[in-house]
Amino acid sequence: MGVILVVAAAVLNQIPNITGEPIPSDYKDTDDYDDALESYNSLVGTLGALGSIMQSVALGMIGYSLIREGYDGNAHHTALRVTVIIGGVLVITNLAASGIDIF
Repeated sequence: MGVILVVAAAVLNQIPNITGEPIPSDYKDTDDYDDALESYNSLVGTLGALGSIMQSVALGMIGYSLIREGYDGNAHHTALRVTVIIGGVLVITNLAASGIDIF
């Protein structure tokens, strides 16, 4: 599920590139062009924010599943389970620290 959300977020972020920015020669009035440009910029911002939220949720799900699988799974070797737990902790730590700016 997390991987599907990552792919969906990547596709969602590409939609403004597919539609393209408005071209001034397509509009007779500069006010119409300004409105179209404002609408396009709003679309870019909205889809970018939604894609970022989806990616964050997906990474959280992936990190949680790695930790849960490493903790609950008895069919794997201990070293593999520890490695999976460390990977899950790193994913969640990276996700939590992505918004922190020290400097």
